Amino acid sequence: MVDVDALQHGLDALAPRLRSGGSGVSALQRLSGGASQETWSFVVHAAAQDALPMVLRRAPEGAAERAAGNATLETEARIIDQVSHAGVAVPAVVLVLQPTMGL
Repeated sequence: MVDVDALQHGLDALAPRLRSGGSGVSALQRLSGGASQETWSFVVHAAAQDALPMVLRRAPEGAAERAAGNATLETEARIIDQVSHAGVAVPAVVLVLQPTMGL
């Protein structure tokens, strides 16, 4: 079971890395779909700026690395970055979570 309070706290701590002047997040909501990954929507707040909507994809708590031959979330982020540079319209990857970030 997901500890939503811990996830909220972790995202609040990451807000300054998610956008300049980020001071916290709100409207955290788990989205349906995604058989092997969790998907969450939320907004990041910064003083005197509009709320910035974002989406978080992460492996479920306690999940081991994906099976050999399947892309990790970090690899997927690199692929998205590469296709963006090739001119394909994709959402920007703002941050790739690392285990040390606690999320």
